[in-house]
Amino acid sequence: MSSVNWGKIYADFIFQLESARAILKDTDIPYESIAFEDSLKLQLNPIFNRAIIEFDDKNGVKDNYIGKREKELIYKITDIIIENSDYSKKLYESIQIEIDEDGNPNISVENEAILEYFLISNDYEDEIAAKYIHNKRMKTKSSVISICITLENLCCQLLKEFLLKKHEGDLFDNKTITFKDMKRFENIGDTKQYLVDSELESIFRGNFKSWSSKIFNYCKKVDKEINVFLEKREEIFDEIEELYQRRNLLVHSNGVVNHIYLNLVSPKYKEKFDNGDDIEIDIDIDYINNKIKIVEEFGTIIFYLFYKILEDRESDVDLNSILLKYLKRENEAIPIIYKDMQSRAKESENKLIYKVNYFLYFRVNNLYDRIENEIKNFDTSVYTNEYKLAKKIIMQDIDCEKDAIDYYENLDDVSFVNVYKWPLMRLLSENERYIRYCKNRINKIFGISDKESEINEVIIEKIENL
Repeated sequence: MSSVNWGKIYADFIFQLESARAILKDTDIPYESIAFEDSLKLQLNPIFNRAIIEFDDKNGVKDNYIGKREKELIYKITDIIIENSDYSKKLYESIQIEIDEDGNPNISVENEAILEYFLISNDYEDEIAAKYIHNKRMKTKSSVISICITLENLCCQLLKEFLLKKHEGDLFDNKTITFKDMKRFENIGDTKQYLVDSELESIFRGNFKSWSSKIFNYCKKVDKEINVFLEKREEIFDEIEELYQRRNLLVHSNGVVNHIYLNLVSPKYKEKFDNGDDIEIDIDIDYINNKIKIVEEFGTIIFYLFYKILEDRESDVDLNSILLKYLKRENEAIPIIYKDMQSRAKESENKLIYKVNYFLYFRVNNLYDRIENEIKNFDTSVYTNEYKLAKKIIMQDIDCEKDAIDYYENLDDVSFVNVYKWPLMRLLSENERYIRYCKNRINKIFGISDKESEINEVIIEKIENL
């Protein structure tokens, strides 16, 4: 078994993705948190925008500048404003829009004094709005860049481990170093490290499709199950390539769409933007969540491919422990990996464990309908009681909590505690009879009363709240 800390590598990957998501927190609601900060100061623009939207909708004007999400937000904001301010309501009712001779809309207010009353504060609103828009642009830029860095960091770590410990090609045979460099190295290990770092630097200077292709080439072959996963998700490469091209726009051209972007992205995005458009208008929490999901699935597949190359089959038990921690993230790569682990496991018990956890993924993510027929056909009659119980729990059999308790009754205390901690058993955590049995059994093991147990629960709750 290699010395790679797989658990840390994957945990860091997930943590960094969640950090990228957290950057955009609260950026989708620009006005609500400040709309009443100072009376009428922030109410003018939303009201005029709503009047224009309503006029366009009434007259069949195709909206080219305000998207569906922005419309919903404007309506939400103005509903709050109008409901809470008679002044704003009167302004809204006084707005008039007419089409002039040239076909252009003219906006006016029935009583100019009403408009003047609001305009006094408009400079202040512009200042606040400009600050908000600037901050949002900085956050969206940081989030996109962070996702890209996270994926590169994962792939670079994995490829480095492979090149240092497993690669048998001509990476080092055809490399040359200067005498000046040689004097800096104390041993052959330092020289090898230098050559690997140079290779990684060269690989990751390319675009995403270029370096991802080189990674798969180093992996020599893509396994059948993994290949099926990737074939069904051809868009995964297009989506990640778009993410990196968008990153390039944000870093190099201040978010302005150019022909380089339009030439490299999929038709889905080519139809969405024109040369010169502001790419940041299109970045919101939905965009970030979608990219994080895609990058997480792709990164998990890469993680597994290198794991298979660097580890032996027996160590899949450790990989199983890693995957179980992230089972509820609805990462479609996880069940694919469990299927592949089943096919490569040498011991029948491990095959069964991976099969149960494969089913468990779909149950905990509310995707049970996708494996309902498959698990019904899972014949457990020839297996030990824990697998019969596992099937019943995943299928949510009406008597599964009774069967779980009966199963516990035949276990000693050490075995009970181990089984009680299985992720599978958490599916019974809302069953009162099951909870009561486990609580009493644990109290008996510790030799404490129900009252002491309740005190311990309060302590745990307070610590968790910290």
